[in-house]
Amino acid sequence: MPFFLHLDVDESAILRCRERPTQWPIGEGPVVDSLAELRAHVWRKLYAENVVPLFERVQQLTKVAPRLLWSNCAQWPAMVSDAAEEYLNSGRARAYVEDRIAVLQADALPNVAGPNPMRGLIEWLPTDAPEYPSGVQTRKVCCVTYMLPDRLGRLCQNCSLLPAEDRVALMRERHGVPMGSPGGPAEQRAIEVGLTKLGYSK
Repeated sequence: MPFFLHLDVDESAILRCRERPTQWPIGEGPVVDSLAELRAHVWRKLYAENVVPLFERVQQLTKVAPRLLWSNCAQWPAMVSDAAEEYLNSGRARAYVEDRIAVLQADALPNVAGPNPMRGLIEWLPTDAPEYPSGVQTRKVCCVTYMLPDRLGRLCQNCSLLPAEDRVALMRERHGVPMGSPGGPAEQRAIEVGLTKLGYSK
């Protein structure tokens, strides 16, 4: 996958799981038995202790809708699992897909008030494209970044404003291409559709 993350953490603080052992050796630290316990720990630390306070602060400063914020949040496990299916074999990708399904379909998140705020915000539309076995990722709430001056008209590959066939073309065009690289015909098509939505059509 063309995305890398370096974690500089104390290995003794890393929670390990007997049901899903790590693929590389790490130091001794706390251990849980089940994948459900591991997910509950991760979701609580990530969403309840980090994302919720961040979103509360954002809403004190702006008028952004909570569903938009949580759609952006839901997009990350969706993007990771899609990248796993696109760049890894099915066996290695399975865990990423299972984790995405678990968190996005959970009824609730640990220590987050109310029902799971990410549930139902991302869906996958069926496609005949064999390289996308889960389908075409689709946001139900647009991120509206196509309205920003530096992205004017540029629709994302998971935007419901862009027809599914155009999104598949955009995904194929971007396959293996480093982020920030100039786009091709599919990206130009996405920009044209976005500009039309904004009333800038030729």
